Amino acid sequence: MEDEPRGSVPSRAVWPGARTRQPIAKAAAATLGGAGAWAERARRLLARLSDRERQVALAVGRGGSNAGIGRTLSMSVLTVKAHLSRILTELDLINRVQVALLVCGASP
Repeated sequence: MEDEPRGSVPSRAVWPGARTRQPIAKAAAATLGGAGAWAERARRLLARLSDRERQVALAVGRGGSNAGIGRTLSMSVLTVKAHLSRILTELDLINRVQVALLVCGASP
């Protein structure tokens, strides 16, 4: 960490696993009216996306970077950004963290 600029995310940072995501999803569900209602709402919102947008959203939910998502889905980083922008607009979200929470909430 000494070689990294102050305030940066360490290059070895790892997206939290299911142990971390599940409590976050449960907290979101409690805030939004219960796990069943939250899961149903999350699934309905994701269903509004095109297949490719949904693939990008799921990859964001797994913690993928734009470059990593592009490699996985065989698309350019600019295309990933365009899909993500469309997802945020279509679902009235502000950032990719909200996309990730939505994906976690829709998961069984």
